[in-house]
Amino acid sequence: MYPARVSRLGQMIDLPGGLTLAEAMEQAEINLAPLRAPAMALIEGHIVELEGLTAHTSTRDQVYALASAVIDCASLFDLGDVCAVAAGNIRWPLDPEEEPKKTPTTAGW
Repeated sequence: MYPARVSRLGQMIDLPGGLTLAEAMEQAEINLAPLRAPAMALIEGHIVELEGLTAHTSTRDQVYALASAVIDCASLFDLGDVCAVAAGNIRWPLDPEEEPKKTPTTAGW
């Protein structure tokens, strides 16, 4: 039969150099820092829009798009609580009898 071939990734792992996980995470935070303020403003704008929606004036697509945009931005900055609230809003106003979840204030960001 044919001899087993070592993958390119397997070869690269054993090479000297590169970054540790801690160094890579630190560099990622540095790279994201300039994006934090614009992302928070975008999140806040989407939250304001979500708060203005009602079961009678909005469509599923509107709610889903806004909540998904909040989740996309918030997840980059490890804002799990904001993602959870936005995920709760994805379900509303599909059921008009259910009240929307309260959205967090952005004052502390």
